[in-house]
Amino acid sequence: MLATQKNTWLIDSLFLLLSIGIFYFILLGGHPLFVPDEGRYSEIAREMISSHDFITPRLNGVAFLDKPILYYWLQASAIYLFGLNEWALRFWPSILGIFGCLAAYLTGRKLFNRRTGLLTAALLATSPIYYASSHYANLDLEVAVLVSCALMSLVNGLHSESLRARSKWYWSAWIFCSLAFLTKGLIGIVFPMMVTGLWIISTWRWRVMKEMHLILGPIVFLVITMPWYYLVQKHNPEFFHYFFVTQQFSRFLSKTDFNNRVPVWFYLPIIFAGFLPWAVFAVQACIRAIRKSTRSLKKQTPILFLLLWFFAILIFFSIPTSKTIGYIIPTLPPLALLTAHYLDHLWERSARSLTIGMVILLPICWIGLPILTFAEWRSHMPITTWLLMITIMYLMVSVILLWFYQRKRPVYYSIFTLIASSIVFLLLFAGNAEKINKNSVKPMALDMQQTLKPTDEVVTYFSFYQDLMLYLQRRITVVADWNSPNIASSDNWVRELWSGMIFQDTHEWLISEKTFWQRWNSAKKIIVVIDEKRFAQFTNHIHKKFYHKKQYNDVIVVSNH
Repeated sequence: MLATQKNTWLIDSLFLLLSIGIFYFILLGGHPLFVPDEGRYSEIAREMISSHDFITPRLNGVAFLDKPILYYWLQASAIYLFGLNEWALRFWPSILGIFGCLAAYLTGRKLFNRRTGLLTAALLATSPIYYASSHYANLDLEVAVLVSCALMSLVNGLHSESLRARSKWYWSAWIFCSLAFLTKGLIGIVFPMMVTGLWIISTWRWRVMKEMHLILGPIVFLVITMPWYYLVQKHNPEFFHYFFVTQQFSRFLSKTDFNNRVPVWFYLPIIFAGFLPWAVFAVQACIRAIRKSTRSLKKQTPILFLLLWFFAILIFFSIPTSKTIGYIIPTLPPLALLTAHYLDHLWERSARSLTIGMVILLPICWIGLPILTFAEWRSHMPITTWLLMITIMYLMVSVILLWFYQRKRPVYYSIFTLIASSIVFLLLFAGNAEKINKNSVKPMALDMQQTLKPTDEVVTYFSFYQDLMLYLQRRITVVADWNSPNIASSDNWVRELWSGMIFQDTHEWLISEKTFWQRWNSAKKIIVVIDEKRFAQFTNHIHKKFYHKKQYNDVIVVSNH
């Protein structure tokens, strides 16, 4: 019996690894990098290899110490192994995305049953925001997976029968916390402590703290994390204050216009849209889980832990005025586990048991998608065939679901249909991502490379294109008002570079407009990349002939020779 059970664990894991792996890797490198994030973080990894400095991450030669080092090490390893291309740059996000699905399967199976585990992996892998993040080269997915693995280790440890098994899970949690701390900072340890602490208080099980290695665990944590923090502080004496005070605390509490200044309820529609089509059933799953937990806290402790995980992180990220979509990804694994457990409960029942979800889902298919398609057309945006295909596909899916509902088919008919349609939808989306990405300067950079000489200087004029250095594979000169009093209160590329100026001398390539015009009027060849909106301002200062190279969308390239 035990041998058979172990075999099914292995078979399931291999099946998920193969199927999700094909699903995630098939279109991974099919479109240019999105900016700013993909261009920025990939360029930092490229410069790490180019400079052989694996301690201080740099963007365009400027120390970029907003985030820790682990993600850049992973990106650099992918570039070293597979070369500098989009597939390699998105390799680790996809690997960690797949790993997160496998971890969710193991947790779902351990806490509930095998079918719940398989459903959890399927729901998580086919949720739009998780899939998109696994195909996006930035830190959000990585830290979400590492934090989630720490929390899954903790919940598995708390609900293991033997002391030996609990000990292994707790050690696993400490390791994942360490890796998360090396990826994004304090949230790597704060979230696991916060959720577990709330669970202990809610269930009044203080004795479990004796088994959590609260003395040796922090020592292991420090052994893994502190070497890099020590070395980067040694190389950059201002690092500790800049990273922990400015980036970790001040940024969270500040009302400055960092990123998106949005209302407190911002993440609710993001989670709903990012977890479709499963979000319509997640509402029912959460209501059912809350009811079960309130009836008996001691009997429903796994469900209580998942609820605390979801709501604690949701509330935590809803407090600051600054919010970005990727921050909320750690809430998806517990939501997938709760929804899968709910769907498993309904597995053999009639599709009519999904009434609330169907009532929500069908209007989205019949009203929301056609309106979206029509709005694209009316706004004169380049409507694409894939958008029409997606709309038609989901209209057909809704007809099939309605037929299952009327004929009282088992719930699993609807689940398999939704999984299949989600896979098709996401593949269509990935296959057409290049049509959505209008801000990449890849075509321009590749064109420039053909005539660019090592002695030529590439300058961006009051603009900064985060993927330009990557595709040119060289540092560029940036013109801006580096003495403006408004830099610190804004969240843009100027502040990113300005913040790193304290760690090295940048006067040669981060220059003022006055310095730029001195270079423009010299004998050296200057190639300038300008936003179309700035072109009139630029030409007003020119007193001699210039050479208009080309224009790419709203980006213009000119030269003084």
